[in-house]
Amino acid sequence: MNTSLIAPDLRTKRPCLIELRFSKFNQVREFFIDTENDELKNYLGDLLSSVQQNKSSLSEVILSYLQNDERFKVELFDFYKEVLMYFNPNQGLVIDTSEILCRCFGITRNEVQNLISNGAKDLLTITNLTKAGGGCGSCAVDIRPMLKGQGSERKIPEVTFLNMKKEKVAGKRPVDFLREDLFPFTDKLNDIDVEGLVGNHLYVVGDEESESSLKLKDFLAQKDKTISLFFI
Repeated sequence: MNTSLIAPDLRTKRPCLIELRFSKFNQVREFFIDTENDELKNYLGDLLSSVQQNKSSLSEVILSYLQNDERFKVELFDFYKEVLMYFNPNQGLVIDTSEILCRCFGITRNEVQNLISNGAKDLLTITNLTKAGGGCGSCAVDIRPMLKGQGSERKIPEVTFLNMKKEKVAGKRPVDFLREDLFPFTDKLNDIDVEGLVGNHLYVVGDEESESSLKLKDFLAQKDKTISLFFI
């Protein structure tokens, strides 16, 4: 299918532009994918064609791919979250799989363990390199035991699982602030990369004196003055 759908039931831009139209039985009737990454486009196209032809459950097929295929794991997890939110908005992002450690960014336990085995000694390093722990912060309680014996851990602010519902950034859950506000804004800046959001501490890579950094500071001041910005 080469043209965008008219009035799609589900339209998401993460991991790329995907439009879906469902039957009255919530089966995939039509789909459209737009991305410059041909390999990702073919991968998602094969997945959706399989769902369409077999009249399978979309969320179950995506989960099966996540558990059994190492390709495009982060991109597929983003798509999985969008599908779950569409069919069950009250479910939010509480997704439990045996492989995924950071639910916000789709980072696996093996990815974190490999970094620790290669010398990562603290939570901030893990967050900087993978973004794990930089969304809602709940996976920090799982990462800490993995870090034991790797040296002293830096003391940094964080949002724990117990107070996750109370702590908000710009009036939203941290993961929603990242997805709905921060990422769309920083995507327009060519020289700023977001590395992690831990509590109200935002870690980015970039030149602190650049025009983009000044724009980011103004943006954060308008959204939430309690956010502290750190350049790493």
